[in-house]
Amino acid sequence: MNIPLKKLMEDPEHIKKLTSEKTTVYVMCRRGNASKEATEFILKNLDIHNVKNVQGGISEYINIIDPSLPIY
Repeated sequence: MNIPLKKLMEDPEHIKKLTSEKTTVYVMCRRGNASKEATEFILKNLDIHNVKNVQGGISEYINIIDPSLPIY
């Protein structure tokens, strides 16, 4: 699912409704900067602890895991 950083900051309770304690939430963006900020925001401001930032974002995923994906 796609939740822009701005929307997350404006309505943080939205993400709480979409998660459960048994599910790990992986946050990713194009390069990893916005997802790092979003992950830190979630951990600091919401009672959600099962959140992981995908370091390097989609670009790093493409480079390491699946180079067949297009870089945007």
